[in-house]
Amino acid sequence: MKKIKFLVFIPVLALLASCSQPEVKKGVLKYEMKSYSQAVGDTSGLSNNYATAVLKYPEILEATSQYILDNLNNFVRANVLTALFKEGEYKTPEFFMENFLKEYDKFNEDKPSDMPSIWTIERVVDITYESDKVVSFSFFETSFLGGAHPNTNIFYTPFNLLNGVKLYKNDIFVEGYETKLTAIAEKKFREEKELTPDANLEEAGFNFKDNKFALNSNFGFTKEGIVFYYNAYEIAPYAMGPTAIELKYD
Repeated sequence: MKKIKFLVFIPVLALLASCSQPEVKKGVLKYEMKSYSQAVGDTSGLSNNYATAVLKYPEILEATSQYILDNLNNFVRANVLTALFKEGEYKTPEFFMENFLKEYDKFNEDKPSDMPSIWTIERVVDITYESDKVVSFSFFETSFLGGAHPNTNIFYTPFNLLNGVKLYKNDIFVEGYETKLTAIAEKKFREEKELTPDANLEEAGFNFKDNKFALNSNFGFTKEGIVFYYNAYEIAPYAMGPTAIELKYD
């Protein structure tokens, strides 16, 4: 099967190379969003002692083959149900939340009674783009287990819908894309950060390797374009926040 390829400048719908896989029927995914939540303590906003757990994700109901359906569901559930306090993942959302709240209770057993304790975890998987050949997921997580601030991250993962395999940049862009794509992204980055074309990135507060702008591997698709996402601490201090670079299809 040919690789799915995007050129740098042409709208996305014109860039998908024709793919053929006779044993797979064509069609888009069918799915439904699942939502689970549990809490202990007073969550009204008037208390400093409570814990909440929220999980939201798509359950794929129909794909181009059972293998692809299982692959996508396994990926989604692995992201949502990965354990916080041990290796591995939980089997169900209910079990994940139950164990999170149990750990909170254990923490409270040993702390001074007048010490505030707020724990929160929210994980959300969304489908940000879908065609008959590609689906792109975003994984959002924010958690607070005490400390100065919550920890929040977003990760994107695109998949080839014709074989159920995760897509990387080399699978998507034509050979030799690196220089052109990096230049386009850097121009967008500097515009959004209000940096001149020759501004020193390190002096502006960014910590790219060798002080040179570079694209990372955290990318995905939306309806409007291709997004590269840098989480907090990745290229800048927490106070400067995350960075999203969206390159429009046209």
